Amino acid sequence: MPLRTVLRHKFDDCVGCKEMDDALIKLKTKIENSYKKSETEVENFRKVIAEMQESVKTMVSSDELQTTWADIASKQVNNSLTVAAEEIKDIGKAIQEVKVARLEEEDKEARRNNIIFYRVPES
Repeated sequence: MPLRTVLRHKFDDCVGCKEMDDALIKLKTKIENSYKKSETEVENFRKVIAEMQESVKTMVSSDELQTTWADIASKQVNNSLTVAAEEIKDIGKAIQEVKVARLEEEDKEARRNNIIFYRVPES
């Protein structure tokens, strides 16, 4: 005879055992319902994850989002070269301005000691 049946026969006459059995049955039912609810939630979660994985695969495989390391590196190099070229042009302009200013100063310094004779014919 199974243990459950033996125990049931022993406690059939006990006061409060029926209420305890009912409470245990309710608890068991509540636990089973919670377990089923958790299972369905986990299954729904798995479905959502699978859908997300598919959408990520689609996004990665699309031509718009597919970039390689070489593309990224070439863009960075192009940007750096553009900035460097602009800086070189600015430096070249500054050098030209300094040269022009230096030549003007030299010209002024050379003419500074000139003596001007009025009404004297040039030789």
